[in-house]
Amino acid sequence: MRQKQKFIRTVKSKIISSIVTVQGDNRLYAHTYVGGREATALLDSGATACCLGKGAEDILKHNRREIISLKGEKVTTADGAEHK
Repeated sequence: MRQKQKFIRTVKSKIISSIVTVQGDNRLYAHTYVGGREATALLDSGATACCLGKGAEDILKHNRREIISLKGEKVTTADGAEHK
């Protein structure tokens, strides 16, 4: 039982230490990896879609992932901004 509790504490510590903030922004971000490359990701528990920002196209192409363009769709991000 002690080993399990120690493991849980270690995992929680790693999760908490990966959470960061960006100056001038009250949202939470996490250091993570996408396709083997380090990235900073917005933590949005209310999101209905996953969105990738600048530089994501290069990561996806590097990992030979298909990119599907959605035309006529809009996304409202956590800051309330709408993107087409």
